[in-house]
Amino acid sequence: MRIHVTLAAAAAATVLLASSAHAQTRGGTKQSGTTRTAESQSSGGKSLEFGLDGSVGFAMNGPSTTTVQLPISQLRVAFQRTANWSIEPMLRLNYEGTDGQSGNELFFGVGALYHLSQDRSQKQWYARPYVAIDHQSVTFDVAGNSQTQSSNRLGFGAGFGIKVPLLSRVGTRYEVTLSHFGKSDVVDASTNLGFLAGFSFYTR
Repeated sequence: MRIHVTLAAAAAATVLLASSAHAQTRGGTKQSGTTRTAESQSSGGKSLEFGLDGSVGFAMNGPSTTTVQLPISQLRVAFQRTANWSIEPMLRLNYEGTDGQSGNELFFGVGALYHLSQDRSQKQWYARPYVAIDHQSVTFDVAGNSQTQSSNRLGFGAGFGIKVPLLSRVGTRYEVTLSHFGKSDVVDASTNLGFLAGFSFYTR
């Protein structure tokens, strides 16, 4: 089991929370989620959804592996295209180091969120197909010489989850996801079951 703590992402969460709270109280007024959502839809406004997720993942083939990434696994931002559809890039960066060896992972993907309902002031079920690139690099010492092995794998997956409103511009998000990544020269193909839980912050 591996546990990752991303301090930079935690700092980003603090900034987003502060920005969301400021936006809600700007001008000394507060609006209900229903009112704000209705105004956004009637004016044709499109919101950005910034998000931070923690994750638990299970490898479904090969060696049994459980990966826990807390408190934050990935950063995401969704660009609303229509009342039901959003395009969402996501990014994850991990680093591990021990004596004589280090490894890093850069994960970048793009998903398409389809919301089964349009009212953000209520619970929203959604589906999220996505494609992603997983880059892994390991550096190790052999007889005093540093060597590096790298791999790049293309993968695809799909998630199904629910968004739960907390405030007019803040909500939680829970998702189960299934993904598959192909084989590279140094990393085998993998199929993974994952669970995500995080916060979302909206600009409108």
